[in-house]
Amino acid sequence: MPNPHRLLPPLLLLLLLSAPTAPRADTLDTVIDVVLYAVDPGLAESRPLVKCLAQGHSASTCAEQYAEQQANQAVADAMASDPKVRLIVDIVTAANAGKWIDVLELTGTDLLVQIACSAGMPGGGPVKSFVCSGLFGQVAGLAKPVVREILVAIKHKDWMRLVALAGPDLACEIIPTNDPLSGTLCSVLGEVIGAVGGALSDAAGAIVDKVGDLINGESPHISYDEYYARKFSLLPFKRAQERIVNGRQGLGLDPGEWNPCVNYFDSHQQKRDTAEKTCNDLGRRLHHEAQVLADYVETLPQTHFDAHIRPLVKDRTAELMMSDGVEAYKVFVDQLPPGEWTRLSFLTGRPAFFDFQKGESLLFDIYQDCAFRMDDMIYGQGQGVVAFPGMTPESLLEWGCYQAAGKRFAEAMIMERLRILISVQPQLVDAGCDPRAANSQGSIVFKCNNHSGFALCRDTFKGYRQSHCSIDMEAASRTMGEEIAALLGARRCTYAEASKYEAFDPRVVCTRPWKRDQCEQLLAQKNAASGLPTKLDCKYMQEADFNQAQNLAREILLALNSVPTEEAQPPANAGNESGQSGTAALQPAPAAKRGLMRAIPRLKLRGPDNCQAGWDPLALHCQDPQVLFGLQEQLPGASLSPCPPDPNKDGADAPCYSGAYPIDPLLQQKQVDISGFAGAKKTIPGGTTGSAGQSSGRPAAGGFAPAGAAAMRPTTAPTLRAQVKTPRLPDQAPGDTLILAGKRLRWGETTSLAANTLEGDGGACRVPVRFTVVNRGEVLSPAASTARWSVAGHPPELSVPTGRISAGGEVERQVELKLFPGSNRITLVLDPDDRIRELDEHNNRAELTVRLSGVCGGLKRGRVPPPTPGIRAAPDLRATPTDDARSRLRTLR
Repeated sequence: MPNPHRLLPPLLLLLLLSAPTAPRADTLDTVIDVVLYAVDPGLAESRPLVKCLAQGHSASTCAEQYAEQQANQAVADAMASDPKVRLIVDIVTAANAGKWIDVLELTGTDLLVQIACSAGMPGGGPVKSFVCSGLFGQVAGLAKPVVREILVAIKHKDWMRLVALAGPDLACEIIPTNDPLSGTLCSVLGEVIGAVGGALSDAAGAIVDKVGDLINGESPHISYDEYYARKFSLLPFKRAQERIVNGRQGLGLDPGEWNPCVNYFDSHQQKRDTAEKTCNDLGRRLHHEAQVLADYVETLPQTHFDAHIRPLVKDRTAELMMSDGVEAYKVFVDQLPPGEWTRLSFLTGRPAFFDFQKGESLLFDIYQDCAFRMDDMIYGQGQGVVAFPGMTPESLLEWGCYQAAGKRFAEAMIMERLRILISVQPQLVDAGCDPRAANSQGSIVFKCNNHSGFALCRDTFKGYRQSHCSIDMEAASRTMGEEIAALLGARRCTYAEASKYEAFDPRVVCTRPWKRDQCEQLLAQKNAASGLPTKLDCKYMQEADFNQAQNLAREILLALNSVPTEEAQPPANAGNESGQSGTAALQPAPAAKRGLMRAIPRLKLRGPDNCQAGWDPLALHCQDPQVLFGLQEQLPGASLSPCPPDPNKDGADAPCYSGAYPIDPLLQQKQVDISGFAGAKKTIPGGTTGSAGQSSGRPAAGGFAPAGAAAMRPTTAPTLRAQVKTPRLPDQAPGDTLILAGKRLRWGETTSLAANTLEGDGGACRVPVRFTVVNRGEVLSPAASTARWSVAGHPPELSVPTGRISAGGEVERQVELKLFPGSNRITLVLDPDDRIRELDEHNNRAELTVRLSGVCGGLKRGRVPPPTPGIRAAPDLRATPTDDARSRLRTLR
């Protein structure tokens, strides 16, 4: 079945070619459509971004506008910097300005014709007219630099250059007939170059055979054109060479040529003065033809250099960089006398740039190619060289190739060598790449001790015919490991080199599993950037202290989620000394009600999952933090200190509390001061001062430190100060379940799938996922909210817009992940860039593991329909737990 993407460009091109010309206001839109479908129809969705960039706006501005449409800033930023998008923008900008030579440089001859000749494209001009004519097909198969030079010649009306590149026949079809030089060039050069073959094939004395009575002088003379063709057709080359090399000005007949001419016509029925006039006319003709030919030949060295030698300068210079070959060639050329501007001289060369295995100069092929092309350009294809023994040099070809393949080539290599020495080499050395010789000829290669330096070197020498970059894999792996360990932080990760069967085995060892995941993501990104694999690996090392802390955190969670669910009642004396309600003191409560903070009127708990751990299993948080006051009763001796600031996400060393602390909603803009001593006096705003552990040695009302006999022993919890009035914020979190490949799962699970039931895509399996995002906060979440999916070890990450979610509501989204046979750790992170301020910043991450068995394939590829945002009604989070829920909670106790 044919790929629809392959059929799309020609169909669209056909429609565009048959469509009426678009008005000027729509020109940019037309250009964008043509370029997008010519280059990559799959990028059609990026059209608004391309248009914004093509209009000259900055990448950041266009990315912001595109993000508003896509609801995903990360995707927009990535698209704005995508190389293919930038290429399309450059093509659109050039095409919209009618810069067709730039379009050729960016694309090629095929796409140039598709784009330039589509209906509605801007501008006209000689370049576009030629590209869209049938004549362009005669040069489209040439190398891009040659085609470029032909277009440059047409643009600037450099007809001499055009004749040199395309030949007289094609050039004369291109040159407008009303151009002043049209007749001169096409008639003179055509006749001069075309006459070479006949002149060389006929002996100069053939005129005697044709005019047998030349000496007798009795018959009429031959025509002037025939006499000129037989006697003077090669003289324009000699006169042109004399003007170019020696500066001769008068290019007509010399006496030795003029006198025989006069004698011939005088003896063949012409008077003497008439014969002199005839030969003077032939001399003027010779002068004119030689002038035109000299002007033409003088353009050939630069024309040939630009089209055929300049593209080779970088390669040849780099291949001689570590020897003195470049300088030696320049000295050789400068010291070569005109009499030795021959093919043999360039063949033998000098030892500094001589290939002894081939028996020829390393640069001889440059001269050889020049000789073949110069022969065709000066004398006509396949006609042979017109040489004049005794002249130095003997031919225009030797002069032309000495200028192009000698002087210009040598000077260009010297400048390129200086560029590498002054600009390229210091930059690569600073990046950790050392230059060295790759072979006996002195080709340069930079050996890099890190991946980023290798990537820079590879980009610097992109397009060269030889590789000039290599990498020390051990050193690069070591450098990358140290960089990744530094990024992750020394507190949890370190770089190590373990010997494994006497082999180099570098690794970044992390003592937290999420740090290992971050390590794998960084490693994948760096490998993708360099295009090379690495020996480096990311390892997770379990610590006994961390395992013990996790066990304690699980016990605390079980205790917190086992607090009784009966409704809290305010104390009887809930009021101030004036008897007014609104504040309450912390008082002993009846045994049946013990463990709850009595100052909170009508408190209702929210179920067994009220308290959870986030990405750090030691950092705990609760939807209803009032249960913290019951921790001592559920787990005597346990306490939770506030989690310290953790900007690097290293994780806590012991169980700690990361959520908002319980506060009295009846108290406005006051402070709760909970001391680090369990037996200390606690000032309850608006109430009385009393001992926290005064009720017969029973547990204190707070759940932060043990009471009773240990009441006066200080705890590790610092002084806590919280404003009574908390800000109204959203709080996004993943839903409890998701549907993966039609299978409903809970986060944290490990599941298995048969890979042959899934659609294959380049060795991966395409797995559809439906998931929900809930807003547990009190206000609407921002529209720019995103959810980022990642598969450990398999970049890139995928961001999905979640959009606005009402307070207490949820939305469902869909995504398609690429999973690979084996174990896949999948991670979902909400608000990955921390752009949204939330009530709880520790509930934005969820993970699960999917094991795929078998080989992916079996389903036909199909597009996943775009997700339809649907905001469901918010559940009543303050509803009283059912009897069944209360029963389950008591069972947990």
